Amino acid sequence: MNSKVLAEVTTIWQQYWLKKKTLTLDSYMRYFWNEHLKYIIPVVRNLSEEPIIIDVGVGVGALLEMILNVKHARGIGLDISVSAIRKTKVRFNGSRENDVSLIIGDVFHLPFRSASFHVVICLGLIEHFKDNITPLLNVLKLVKKGRYAFISVPQRGSLYTPWKHWQIRTRTWPFGYEREFTMNELNNICKVNGLSNFKIVGVDFYPSIIKIFPLEFIIRPLVVILTKYLEHRVKNIKLAHMIMIIYRNISATELVKYLT
Repeated sequence: MNSKVLAEVTTIWQQYWLKKKTLTLDSYMRYFWNEHLKYIIPVVRNLSEEPIIIDVGVGVGALLEMILNVKHARGIGLDISVSAIRKTKVRFNGSRENDVSLIIGDVFHLPFRSASFHVVICLGLIEHFKDNITPLLNVLKLVKKGRYAFISVPQRGSLYTPWKHWQIRTRTWPFGYEREFTMNELNNICKVNGLSNFKIVGVDFYPSIIKIFPLEFIIRPLVVILTKYLEHRVKNIKLAHMIMIIYRNISATELVKYLT
């Protein structure tokens, strides 16, 4: 990764988290994280040992906090933004601070040995780099034998995509470079880079643009039901906001058995 590009990315996210005034989640973001957690939480609960969990691109720690609420674990949060790490420290200040370590760093230079973590999480991060293969492989290297990684990216066919592109054109988009993926693209990226023991699932079937509408929390359940129904009819997860790789460091046969 070019140091100049990395510096630009750092500035973008530093400014974003600096402006973020609250650590509380609105109803949409709680729904958004819960869509991811419905896959992550069962894995965490079923681990026999006390797990070590890393969230690469931890932001202000909301997802990591929700995971640590269901099982005692050692949490590691890494983010490129000093502001994000400072806010995450506030979130975990108190009785849980001894269970959480927070590190300023980036996904291209991860300061960890391979196979260090029971659960590796990287949600909504690798799409912000034109070289998305290196961070993907760097994250996967962290997974212990027999353990899990969860990596999500935006899905091209969702209503989020035209809304994002409109914001980019009108210069109201705050997140710098971001691309999106089709399910087939993500599947091919994984296979070309030697992965066979993975599955791709859709998460978040609620078009995020609707959150700007009045009383959207009332509309949301109906929209989610309708969108999931339509997705089931059109196949290939075309309407999901995000698509997530569920990877287990085991054989493909074992992974199929786990997911069925």
